[in-house]
This record gives sequence, C-alpha cells and structure tokens, in this order.
Amino acid sequence: MGKKALLLLTSAVLFAGCSLPSFLRTKYAALQITTRPDAEVYLDGEAMGTTPFKSKQIKVKDHTLRLVPKEAGLNTWETVVSLQPNITTVINYEFAKVSEQASGEVISLEQLANNQAVEIAVVSVPDSASLNLDGQPKGLTPVQLKDIQEGDHILILSSPGYTDRRVDIKTVKGHKLTLDVVLARETALLPREESADEETTPQPTITPTPTGKPASQSVKPKLPYVEILETPTGWLRVRSAPTTAADNEVAKANTGETFPYVETNETGWHKITLPDGSEGWISGTYAKVYK
Repeated sequence: MGKKALLLLTSAVLFAGCSLPSFLRTKYAALQITTRPDAEVYLDGEAMGTTPFKSKQIKVKDHTLRLVPKEAGLNTWETVVSLQPNITTVINYEFAKVSEQASGEVISLEQLANNQAVEIAVVSVPDSASLNLDGQPKGLTPVQLKDIQEGDHILILSSPGYTDRRVDIKTVKGHKLTLDVVLARETALLPREESADEETTPQPTITPTPTGKPASQSVKPKLPYVEILETPTGWLRVRSAPTTAADNEVAKANTGETFPYVETNETGWHKITLPDGSEGWISGTYAKVYK
C-alpha cells in the first residue's frame, strides 16, 4: 500500500483574509508544513515553531529549511525551498531512523503567462521514478506535463526497491504545480548493519563520478574551489539558475567532488564551473567553499 499525503491547495493564489492589493505590497509568501512525528521548524537557522506549522508572513526568497523531529533516534531533514509571492508552499515529511526510509514532498505553484493554462512538473529522489496521473502512466521523472485539467488529481510515484507514494493535488488555472518527492527505500533492501568484526576491518567502496573530480587527500584543487558535502542521496543537483525549479537541472555532483568556485549569491547558492567549462548553481546547504 502506497503512502498517502493529502495536500489541500484550495487557496493557492490568495491567502484567506488578505486582499490582493495589500498582499502585493507586502510581498509575503505562505508556508505550510506537516510531519510525522512532530518536529521543530528552523528557517535560515531561526526557530519558527513546531509542526503542524503554517505562516503567511514568510519573506519571498530561497530559504534553508531544517526539520528536527521531536522523537529521539530519527534523522533531521534539510532542504532549500523557493517561496513565491501569493503562493502557499506545502511540505509533508515522514521521518525515519535511517534517511533512506524517510519520505515526503514539497509542492508549490508558479504563475504562468497564460492564465488559462495548467501544468504539472514532478521531480523525485530517486530519479527515473514511474509517474501515474489519475490512473494513466506519464513516463519517468523528471516529468513536465502540459494541458492538464484544472481540479483534483491523484499522482502515484513508484520505483523498484522503493515504497510507492500517493499524492492528492489540486491544480489551478494559470499556474504550474511543482512537486518534489522523496520516496522511501523498502526495508528489505536497506544495507544490513555491519557486525562488530566487520566494523574493525572496513572495506573500500567505489563510487561512480560522472561529473567533476573526487576530492583527493594528497593533491588539493586550486583555490578557490567548492567541495560537495555528504547528502542524503550521495549527490547534489547542479542547476542552471539558483532556484529549485523542476526543469533547471543540468548535472549531478557527487559527495566528495570538487569544482572551481565562481561566486555566491545573496541566498546562499554557489556558482561553480563544471568539467565541460559550463557553469551551474548548487545549494550552499551541502557544499563548502575553500578560498
């Protein structure tokens, strides 16, 4: 049975109790977070309260969100959320004792130039998950769907070795709904715990490195450079712009890889140079700059 998350987006464009003119002057965004179990909410390092959390007074920009579960023994979760004016971003997350078994989704709306159009964009961890929309297969993630009907829809994502996840959504005319989903690894396929004897004699591992070069202990890269830190997935998305939009991924950077550093913007994203000479942006949450 797949996990089910109910996302209520009936007030996607305007916040209840706010008139459009006054809201546009304040330039605030709304953020709604639910977790299982309850968690402390930190936004850009500042404690904001506990889940279930809802605020209509969040500044419009990219924020670093960290969720710390109240229950002992569960992993924290950290991500970057891009908040837009007039839009409620909804986050659901289920903690686990190991990060591979945690799951959740981030859902937001983006205004389109065509006020009659309806689009859906879906990205996932892992990539290449099968997407089913209202009982019809729609390919592998990342997926961008156009000409979608306004209203209620059921999305189901599945991938071999992972638990299916169901998300109920409501699309709105003139907007693209973006869904970023993390699937939970099936328990039977998680790496087994090492015995005490095995822990004293660790075995070397080989990690594919399709982009960049892994950090070396003997030869340091030329300054300035950026090192990719440990992430829940073992890699970090490289994007064409410093946002978490679904369609701007240009490469992946593995944990331990280093890249020439270019600059850091005001929201904490780092621009790096890729091996082919092109440039991309990575979140500063899982990266360290050496100058």
